[in-house]
Amino acid sequence: MAPPDSTPPDATPVALTAAPREATCLDYANTRMYRGSAAPVEQFAEWPALVDWIAGTGSLVGFDLAALGIPTLADYVDAYRARTGLDPRPYLPVYFAYNFFRLAAIMQGITGRVRDGTATSAYAAAKAELVRPLAAKGWEFARQAGA
Repeated sequence: MAPPDSTPPDATPVALTAAPREATCLDYANTRMYRGSAAPVEQFAEWPALVDWIAGTGSLVGFDLAALGIPTLADYVDAYRARTGLDPRPYLPVYFAYNFFRLAAIMQGITGRVRDGTATSAYAAAKAELVRPLAAKGWEFARQAGA
């Protein structure tokens, strides 16, 4: 997470860290750069997928996140609060629900491209299997948020 007063020099992906330096927020559909105070929906999106969900392609499930320099969600939230003065904790279930539904929609779109014969990845057909579990996880978080 980048400090709020910094501007990323480029879009080179690096691991998330609690240290105050430039970093990217990992995103399944895109790799984007975020300022420290921007897009908490995106910034907090990946922890359930990293440590509490079905391992998918490109997953870090099973890896020692601390050894990789990736903080725990609690540590990341604390760093976010310290840098921005904003407390995202009450909204985390909403953020997670949104992102899992978004990922399910992305996988459904890939499934549609497989159906239409326009998919370019050899792994595209396997994405269909992820739609329902992603949506179910999104609904689980939506229920936690009060839905």
